[in-house]
Amino acid sequence: MKNNILCTLCVLCAFLTGCNEKKTNNTIPVNGDSTAVVEETIADTLLTKQYSGEQNNAMGDYRVTMQFPVANDDNAILVNSIREWISEQMGGNYEGKLENPEDMLDFYLKDIVKTFKNEYGAGETETQMNLMDHRRITKTYENSRLVTWLFHEESYMGGAHGGVVNYGQTFRKSDGRRIGWEVFVSPYDENFQKILRQGLVEYFSENGERISEEQLSEYLQGEATQYYIPLPQCLPIFQKDGVCFLYNQYEIAAYAAGMPQFVVPYKKLKSLLNVTGRQLVESI
Repeated sequence: MKNNILCTLCVLCAFLTGCNEKKTNNTIPVNGDSTAVVEETIADTLLTKQYSGEQNNAMGDYRVTMQFPVANDDNAILVNSIREWISEQMGGNYEGKLENPEDMLDFYLKDIVKTFKNEYGAGETETQMNLMDHRRITKTYENSRLVTWLFHEESYMGGAHGGVVNYGQTFRKSDGRRIGWEVFVSPYDENFQKILRQGLVEYFSENGERISEEQLSEYLQGEATQYYIPLPQCLPIFQKDGVCFLYNQYEIAAYAAGMPQFVVPYKKLKSLLNVTGRQLVESI
């Protein structure tokens, strides 16, 4: 995969080397020891503190790492919005106080182990399955108007290979509003469709050989091969150089295709943003 297809947030390390999968240069996820790099130093940087936990039993390995926002008198609404999102990404059934990250982490780690035990009997007897569930929630970009978080999960539940899931969320710092695809014009817009097709062409072009837009359908599956390219289920990931469009495994292509992703510079997107979106990125 071309080396310039970067989302410049974090580094993905393959966790199942025996799989016969297409080699990709996906850089959104975070591996065990990596930390996201905030590329700007700003006066009102949102401070965070990292919390980690893990449990192991005879059948599996379960880990959770959360980069948790620190509240002060000026950012309480924003921080509460981010903490709610973190809990929702982890399952959404934690009823404790959002300002207690240790309790939240402990709750969800135990919940993961319980779920695996109920579904797969994990921990009852030792086998060669080596089940796993590793989750990491990280701040990946911030400027004076917005901050972006990423949920990354690697799991193996038996079968031929494991899976990776990524979901991003950008927050408006002034009021904690969650920013999604609603700040863009309709995905049916031909100019928007052109950007999506061009980004995917770049992703699937490799070894110096560029595929054509006509050939693109050969690499896609499902709805993406019909009338239009759908938007990713992962919300737009705002970062320094543009918006990262990231499709998860199986979303529009086969497992071997990895996670199709590409970055579109803000200058190419501004005409496709509504007023809310343009105001959000006008200083970038």
